[in-house]
Amino acid sequence: MRKIKLLILMLISVLGIILSIPAYANMAAPRDDDLASGVSFEKNNDLRVISEELDIKIKGETADIKAIYNMKNIKNVAISSQAMFISPNISGNSARVLMNGMELSFKAKSYYIDHNTSSRIEEWKFVIENPGEESEYLDMVDTISFNMEFKPLEEAMIIVSYSYRLGGYPSLDFDSKYGSLTYYLSPASMWEDYGGITINLELSSDMPVLEESSIKFEKVGKNKYQYKASSLPKEELKIRVNQNGWQKFISSFRSPYLMMNFVVILPLILVALVAIAIIAIIIVSVRRRKQKN
Repeated sequence: MRKIKLLILMLISVLGIILSIPAYANMAAPRDDDLASGVSFEKNNDLRVISEELDIKIKGETADIKAIYNMKNIKNVAISSQAMFISPNISGNSARVLMNGMELSFKAKSYYIDHNTSSRIEEWKFVIENPGEESEYLDMVDTISFNMEFKPLEEAMIIVSYSYRLGGYPSLDFDSKYGSLTYYLSPASMWEDYGGITINLELSSDMPVLEESSIKFEKVGKNKYQYKASSLPKEELKIRVNQNGWQKFISSFRSPYLMMNFVVILPLILVALVAIAIIAIIIVSVRRRKQKN
């Protein structure tokens, strides 16, 4: 009986090693996240940001993003201030800017960037360095600039909303599916005064797992998370969402690489089975000899 148990354990161990071999087809580098950023305001000691609320709602391959800023003119004179926002999808007519519920006009400018392009903050603006030429192989970054007019002592709500294309592989329908998002919070550090931030995150039913996050969210409901702080996080917001275990198991059978992986490991399985069969024959042969003796 002990030898039979040992044989079973060996079979399980061999199969475990075989099944742990990675799928070579999934080794390709994922598609990068789009560039998304909070509003950079022109430095102005007369304006104060009372609070910021960032709503991120993931839906399929995209995320609806809404940044809400509660601002106040602390002076008894009219104030005019410029602002800039980086949005990845102005070409899709998804961007909107509101001030106290009224539409604000904005100027849009696009950059085509490659791997040698970088972004930085200069004074109050994001600057795209070394923009490349238009090409189907380059990513596009869109910026919007707008002007805000404050009456004396006026408190206003500024809302910037747009659609964001997730990075990763959110469009796949098998187990390699996942989505990633990067949101640059650092522009808010340019503000003269900052009253705190609330980030509301809602995941979709097809990717309901918050697999990774650069900040610590608190779960507040089904597929809903929230982050609150009186100061900005020290790093940019980076999240990765994924399917749950059951979804991964079911979707693995739809993988186009399933048959290829099976063909790869089939010879190993046959070798393992032959080896186990030989061991079993040896054990039985030895046992019979002992019985005859």
